[in-house]
Amino acid sequence: MEPISVVLVLMFMTIAFIAVRMLNKERDGKLRYERDTDAIKRASLSHEELLRRGREAIAQDRTQDAVNYLSVAANAGHLESLLEIGKLTYKINHETAGHWFLMASLQHSPIAHYYLGKIAQRERNEELMVDHFTQAAALGHVPAMVELAERARDSGNLREAQRWYHSAYESGDSDSYFQLGRVLAQSGQQDQAREIFTDLSQQGDKRAAYELYALAERDGDDTAARAWLALGAKDGDNDCRFILAGKYLDQGQENEAEQLFSAAADSGHLPSMAALGRFLWESNRRDQGLIWLETSAQRGSSEGMWNYHLALETLGRLEEAEEWLSDAARAGNKQALEKIGSNTEALGIQSDDAPGRRDCKNCDGALTPQAAFCHLCGNRV
Repeated sequence: MEPISVVLVLMFMTIAFIAVRMLNKERDGKLRYERDTDAIKRASLSHEELLRRGREAIAQDRTQDAVNYLSVAANAGHLESLLEIGKLTYKINHETAGHWFLMASLQHSPIAHYYLGKIAQRERNEELMVDHFTQAAALGHVPAMVELAERARDSGNLREAQRWYHSAYESGDSDSYFQLGRVLAQSGQQDQAREIFTDLSQQGDKRAAYELYALAERDGDDTAARAWLALGAKDGDNDCRFILAGKYLDQGQENEAEQLFSAAADSGHLPSMAALGRFLWESNRRDQGLIWLETSAQRGSSEGMWNYHLALETLGRLEEAEEWLSDAARAGNKQALEKIGSNTEALGIQSDDAPGRRDCKNCDGALTPQAAFCHLCGNRV
C-alpha cells in the first residue's frame, strides 16, 4: 500500500473514532439530563403523589420506578412511603428494608416495629426480635401479639401466652380466642377452656368439637366425649373422624370405621391415610391398601412407613422394605427403632434420647418433629 493511502486510512479512522466519542458524549449527556430532569420532576411532586405513583409502579411490577418515587418521599420522612418501600425491599434485601423500617419506627409505627422484629427473627437475634414485637404489640399490632403468644406458648410460658392471646382476641383476632382456649386447657384451667370451646361451637367453629372431646376424655366423661366426637365427625373434623373410626374398629363396626377413615383420608388427613391403608391390607384388599400405605409413607407418616415396610416384606420386596424401615426409624417410629436395634447408629438414625424426639403424653407413641397430633391415638400435642 502506498504511503499516501496509509495516511488517508489513519486519518479516516481517527475522524471516525472522534465522531463516535462525540456521539457517546452527547448520548450520555442526554441520559444525564433525562435523569436529572426526572429527579427534579419527582422532587416537585407532593408526598401523596409520589406514594400514588410508587404504588402504581408496584402494581405494574416496575420495581425500580417504584423505588425511585417512594424513596424521595421516604427520605423526607413520609410515613406511608417509608412503610411501602420497606415492604417492597423486604422481599429483596432485608438490610435495605431494615433501614426504611427503622426510619418509620422513629415515628412509632407498629407495622415498622413488627417488620423489624421479623428481620431480627430471620437473623436469630431473639432479644431484638422480642423488643420490636413487644413495641409493635403495645401499639396495638395484632400479628405481633400473636407472635409473642406463640413464642411464649412454645417456650412453656403459658401465663404469658394467655395474656397475649387474650389481647389479640380483644383486638379483633378471632383465632386467638380458640388458641386461648387451648392454652387454658394446657395449663389446667379446664372450666375456662370448656367455656370458650362451647361458645365457639355454638358460633359454628368446627374445631371446637375435638377440643371439647379432649376435655371430656380427660375428665373421664365417656358419654360426653363420644357425643363431641360424633358431632365433630359429622361436621367434617378429620381428627374426630380418625379417633371415632378407631373406636368403631375396637367395637367390631368395620363398615362405620372404613367410612370415616376414607372420608378423612380423601381430605388429606395423614393419620387416616395410614390407618385406612392398614385396614384395607388386613381386610385382604391389598392392592387398595398398598396404595394408601405408600401414599401416607411418602407424605411423612411414620406409621405409614412402618406398615408399608411390613407390606413390602410380605410381598418379598425386601430391598424397598429395608429402606422404608430405615425411614420409619428416622421419623421416630418406636416399632421401627426396636426392630433395627443396635443398627441405628450405622444407619444415621437418632436414638431415643436424641434432641427433638417427642412422645405422645396420652399413649406414649413416638411423634414426628412437626406433628400437631399423635398418629396412634389422635391426641393433639
